Amino acid sequence: MTEIEKVDITGITAANTLDLSDSTGYTNLSSVSSTAAGLVTFNQISSAATVSGSVVSAAGATFAFTDAALAGSTDSFALTLDGATGTVTINDQGGSGVLETLAINASGGASSLTALTTGASSGTGVGTTKVTVQGSANLNLGAALATQVLTLDASTATGSVTAITGASTAGQTVTGGAGADSFVLGGLSDDSVSGGAGNDSFGIANGSLTTTDKIAGGNDTDTLILAGAVDYTANDAQFTGVTSVERLSGATVAQGNTAGVDISVIANTLAKAAGIVRFSDAATGDS
Repeated sequence: MTEIEKVDITGITAANTLDLSDSTGYTNLSSVSSTAAGLVTFNQISSAATVSGSVVSAAGATFAFTDAALAGSTDSFALTLDGATGTVTINDQGGSGVLETLAINASGGASSLTALTTGASSGTGVGTTKVTVQGSANLNLGAALATQVLTLDASTATGSVTAITGASTAGQTVTGGAGADSFVLGGLSDDSVSGGAGNDSFGIANGSLTTTDKIAGGNDTDTLILAGAVDYTANDAQFTGVTSVERLSGATVAQGNTAGVDISVIANTLAKAAGIVRFSDAATGDS
């Protein structure tokens, strides 16, 4: 295949794999209206800088690069998600390449993924450390991101962004945009989160919020969820790095707590300084 810039594939009843090893001139690779059974895989992609990907009204796709395509120190791949579902996987077929940045454009219809898979920079993973999100469509990234992803920057997004960060021992930085964002924080050390505008929520496991974590709610009414299956009493010092968060809640019904979880704070001086004015039982909405 030569000098065909845009390649659209629709998979319906069987998986489809396009091997690009002998192809040149392509600039955009798209899975369009593909089903889960018709998962589309693009193999041997020769460049992350000059080739973009799209998943449009489709149940996932796989984009697999050559090692040479990921040999730089600032490699970035542009990926458009428009009504996407399923799992979107970014692979390295050589085994040691790193895709430093994955730049997502959430456009058109809302996308709700099962997972965004990037993995470590070994085996077939690409070791992505930064994911950016822009665009006006709502986006749910599904299951927890890889632990290698230390930066999630959705500051220019105007739609709502939902994401779970991986259980990394290195500090993570998460930035929301203008929408009502929802971030569940899996990081284990020195995380920094900013919600931006919109009614944002930040989930973190009971006991995982520390004095070195920074959570800035931003504008509008924001909620900090201390997630766990039992009632929990927080130490006031845990709120040292929390600012502009108006509501403190227990785990949500979606997290398996149908009876609700009560949250209390010992000597809540710092909690009040963080802006918290409402304590809620998330299951019933009582305050």
